[in-house]
Order: sequence, then structure tokens, then C-alpha cells
Amino acid sequence: ILVDTHLLESPAPERYAFHDLLRAYAAERAQAEEKPQDVQSAIVRLLHWYVRTADAGAAVIVPHRDRVPLKPIDPAGSALRFATVEEALSWSRSERANLVAATRQAGGADLHDAAWKLSVAAMAGFELQGFRAEWSATNSVGLSSARAVGDRYGEAWVLNNVGMALSDQQTDGAIGCFEQALSLRAEIGDRHGQAQSATNLAYCYLLQDMHEQAVEAGKYALDLQRQTGRRYGEGIALCNLGEAYLGLGQHEEAIAALQEALSVVREIGSARTQAYILRNLGRAHLDVGQDTDGAVLLEQALVIHQAEGDTTGQAQDLQLLGAARSRTGQAAAARAAWQQAVSLFEGLGDGKQAA
Repeated sequence: ILVDTHLLESPAPERYAFHDLLRAYAAERAQAEEKPQDVQSAIVRLLHWYVRTADAGAAVIVPHRDRVPLKPIDPAGSALRFATVEEALSWSRSERANLVAATRQAGGADLHDAAWKLSVAAMAGFELQGFRAEWSATNSVGLSSARAVGDRYGEAWVLNNVGMALSDQQTDGAIGCFEQALSLRAEIGDRHGQAQSATNLAYCYLLQDMHEQAVEAGKYALDLQRQTGRRYGEGIALCNLGEAYLGLGQHEEAIAALQEALSVVREIGSARTQAYILRNLGRAHLDVGQDTDGAVLLEQALVIHQAEGDTTGQAQDLQLLGAARSRTGQAAAARAAWQQAVSLFEGLGDGKQAA
């Protein structure tokens, strides 16, 4: 009825919005007619709902990662819950613009705790689906908010995530962000955070083809992860170390590290990480001329990344799978894999990899 009478617009199925002028008028009337404390209370409830729902999504999308610390709440104010990864990713897709707007509103309303935590919680869906603009926008607000209230724990966490976003986009500044996050986390005694940032720094070196530095950082990260007893982090660190050895042509060391990583992540049940390890093992087999074995491993990685909704992972798998099929004389299948990879990389805005 509201759409039919032009009080609301429906830009997509099950999505509704005010016309710009009506939205401005409604906000104006709320400020004029409602008590300031009621307006503020409504804003706080909405923003906290977004933080908690985004966090619930992250718990399903990346269940082995740390989650932002949230206070207990009244069940009446509880957030959405998601039964599957696809449900959580679907919510992230449909709410991507609102998540950015909510983060900005939180920062603008001096609700800085909500702002930085929302930027962290929303990251899981943004990262996995390649929503780089939204990821960068929320990171920027989150970092400013954490610094505005002197929350060094939050600042270090968002700096780590800014580094991840810059690494993903292969732009300058990622290494500096991870180094700052490491330093802050060391100062405040956040050992789990140190292990995380050290692991991400090693991966950043990999992306920049700095393989000797990646091995050194990878060993340090692996030691930290083992000290803190983080089996998930240990698996990631081993995967990074294996990939670094691959870059140096040390295939025996690479395969040993990757096999150990695969054992760890299968133990804890991290499917997405398992797929990345399988991809690197596939690449290792291609490097030593075992093309058929490499193709099998890459196909296994692709199936998992497809099930997890990991667009970047799929593109990277298909890129290598095309090479494996080409080497085994499957020209048409190789072409199909590369065409899919191009399409996915273009969708992610990664022109370099698409080319």
C-alpha cells in the first residue's frame, strides 16, 4: 500500500526505501517532534542491531576467526541468526549499502564503539564476496572511531583489517598497517592479535612476491600461533609458509608444510582454509610436472570454494586449473576454466588478474 501511494519505493524484491525528499522530511519532523533522547535511543538500537547481526553472520561465514567483544543484551533486542553460510552472505549482499551507511552514522553520532565493531563484523561478508569499496569505506570509519576514543585494542584490530583490504587490492600501505597493528598488539599484550597480524604480514609478503621475507615472517607467525594454542591460526600460518617455499622453488619443504596444514584444518573442520591449502598443493604438483595430480587437487579446491561462496578463491583455482588442463591436452576445458576466471576477476574489479 505504501509503495502504491508513493510513500515508499521498492528498488528490488523485499527492499523498501523512502524517496530522498520524503526521507529528509521525515528526519526533519522526527527532530522537531520527538524527544532528543528518544531519537538517540532509536538510533542506538538500530546500530546495535546491525553490529550484532553482522557479528552473527561472521560467526557462520568464518567460524574460526575471533569475533568482536559484545555485551550481553536483552533477548527482546536480539539480532538475526543464520543457519547457513549462504544465508549470511545473502544478508550481507542485500544490506551492503546499509552496513556502510550504518557505520558512517555511528561514527558521525559519536557512537565510536559501534562504528569500529560494525566495520570488523561486516568484514567477513565483504571480504568473501569481493565487496572492496564497502570494505574500504567501513574500515576508514572504524579506524577513525577507534582512534577518536583512544581504543587501542579496536585500533589495532581495524588496522589489521585495513592491511587485509589493501593486501587484497594489492595496493601500497598493507605492510605498514600490519606492522602498526603488531606493535600496538604487543604493547597491550594481545598475543592472539599479534599472531593474527604476523600471519597476515607473511601473507602480504607473499602477494608482493617477497618470498624470503614471507618465510621469515611465516616462521615467526607459526611460532606465535602455536604459543597461543590457535589451531586455526597454525593451519593458516603453515599454509602461508608452504606457499612461500613454493615461491622460492623449495618444493619438498612446501609440500611438507602444506600437508601438515591440511591435517590441522581437517582436524578443526575449516573448509575454506582447506580449499586454499588444496590449491597450493595443486600448484606444487604442477610445478614438479605432476599435472594430473595437480588438476585433481585444484578441482577439489574449486568445489569447496564454490560451496563456501568464496569468489576470489574460485577465480584463483580456475586460473591454475586452466594451466593444468592445458598441459594435459584439454584445450577446450582449459579455455572454459580461464574464461570463468576472467569473468570472476572482472566482477571483483581485479583487472590485473583478469588480464
